[in-house]
Amino acid sequence: MSLLKLALPKNGEAVLINQKRDALTLTVDGFSIVTFDRAGRWIGAFLDGKNYKRGIDNRVMEKWAYRNDDGAKIRQRRDLGDDEKKALAERLYGLAGHVRNAMQQGEALVVDQPAADPATWDGAIAWLGRVSTWNDERLAEERERFLQVYKPITILPPDQYLALVLQITEGCTYNRCTFCDFYRDRPFRVKPIPEVQNHISQVKDLLRNRLGLRHVIFLADANALVAPTDYLVEVFQLINQSFDLTPSDLAASEIAAWRETHPHWFRGIYSFLDVFTGHHKRVEDFAVLRELGLQRVYVGLETGDPALLTFLNKPGSIEQARDLIHTLHGAGVHVGIIVLVGAGGDQFAGAHVENTALVLNSLNLGRDDLVYLSEFVEHPGSEYAQRAARAGIRPLSKGEMRDQMEEMRARFRFDPQNRPKVAPYDIQEFIY
Repeated sequence: MSLLKLALPKNGEAVLINQKRDALTLTVDGFSIVTFDRAGRWIGAFLDGKNYKRGIDNRVMEKWAYRNDDGAKIRQRRDLGDDEKKALAERLYGLAGHVRNAMQQGEALVVDQPAADPATWDGAIAWLGRVSTWNDERLAEERERFLQVYKPITILPPDQYLALVLQITEGCTYNRCTFCDFYRDRPFRVKPIPEVQNHISQVKDLLRNRLGLRHVIFLADANALVAPTDYLVEVFQLINQSFDLTPSDLAASEIAAWRETHPHWFRGIYSFLDVFTGHHKRVEDFAVLRELGLQRVYVGLETGDPALLTFLNKPGSIEQARDLIHTLHGAGVHVGIIVLVGAGGDQFAGAHVENTALVLNSLNLGRDDLVYLSEFVEHPGSEYAQRAARAGIRPLSKGEMRDQMEEMRARFRFDPQNRPKVAPYDIQEFIY
């Protein structure tokens, strides 16, 4: 990392340029902040009190928060339209061009540093030069390239938002849960190995100068690990041949040095797996995948209440969930458990909290496991909404869902010396 602190006396502006290996962040007067990748695409910004994030598919999400009359923090988000995205891109690239011109014309003074390292100065000029080659039209063209390589990536766990996604399967094997509409647009299929090889090649070409920003690999879509073990072994071997996965036999003291010589390194491989089909795999199956890089599997438990599972039309039982998680742990694979806070509304609330806590407390979760508490999102017109209306179920308010989340947390009885991380999960904030 290298920092360059500048003053632009002509405009009275203070500028901070923070260069890392794979991203440059430009801050003007401490309020206007924008980050560019190595090629010069803008990827994130903070302007006028609002955060902006741009996905690889050129989707742009605007996020902000405010306090209501009761003092509660209310988070808001929305996707920008095409005209808004164009105006934002012009503003961000204009900001970068303004700083670059000042540096090139001798109107930028180095401050708070005895002397600017020429390499740091020249590196910033070169990077901002790459930035200057981009505009809204070129960013829009990237979306077309993205859609040639990927089906829409609709959801990832929060710790995987910066994953390198490989779609070795498409869709969901079940695709009939009443609450989920993520994969309604595509049938489930497992890609043949030659197609996986081609997909990996296309992904590497699409993301070639952005790989350094991504340090985990996520196998998609919804249920990729249901594929036969022999097939998965072949896929994992392809991944190991194509990417630099951190060797599992390195001592902790050796990892940093290894990664310095492998700038596009990855920690390992992650994926979703459903309870119903996942519990059929053996410890030996997951152990083989663990040796090839599998680190964590995400399981949509949703609830520990059998009656609510039935209402959600979720396949698999609580006992099958326990068996799957026990099997994964037996193979040395960590788990991420996802719970739907607010599912079942007022009628299921008590049993949902009590039984979910009982199940989670029985799973022997440890510090390398995760529990995600995801606020339930009811989609208008969905089968869930229709069932709930027929049953007279009242959805929980935002405040009631926050209370339910806290009540669940209060009932968890994890080992204080080896407790899993418990975190909220807002599916509406995902952007890839």
